[in-house]
Amino acid sequence: MKTAKEYRQAAEEKMSAYSTYTVLAYFLMMVILGAATSTVFGGFLIEGPLMLGFTIFIIGVARREKPSIETLFKGFENFVNAMLVGIIQMVLIFLWSLLFLIPGIIKAYAYQMSYFILNEEPTIDPMAALKKSEQMMEGHKWELFCLHLSYIGWILLGILTAGILLFWVVPKINLATYEFYLDLKQNRNVETVPFKEIR
Repeated sequence: MKTAKEYRQAAEEKMSAYSTYTVLAYFLMMVILGAATSTVFGGFLIEGPLMLGFTIFIIGVARREKPSIETLFKGFENFVNAMLVGIIQMVLIFLWSLLFLIPGIIKAYAYQMSYFILNEEPTIDPMAALKKSEQMMEGHKWELFCLHLSYIGWILLGILTAGILLFWVVPKINLATYEFYLDLKQNRNVETVPFKEIR
């Protein structure tokens, strides 16, 4: 596995070519989620598909294949599975958080790879996707946590700018997480699916 600095550098390099599109896609996703959460069940229904769509978008950026903004809505093509992954994930993290904050955080990191997995295996059972993510992250949750923590300075600056800077920072974190995912797969000798096959 690479160092946090190497993951950050890879994310920075790959986003630099498509920063405008990536920021716009993330902004649009947050606007839609914000509007959806104004209804009782709206957020629960579309968070999963939107997260899957943004995952596909991030993969395109990582592979240096300029994705269109419409890619953000690709997750709705697998609506049921994406929705269930999102809902089950939220419920399980919430239940673990009732025990104490730390178990909830641990579970959140255990499920970090769920949408990458769902993207590559569209027909996988939602619970199986979460379980597979848990298996991939076994022994690696602390490493990913430290990678995310290495962005703390940028996150604090983002908060000081009323969240504006976060539209640049969060996509970079997602790109770094995808690079981490690829390393996990390589260590397990599993091939990734070409981007052209998931568009």
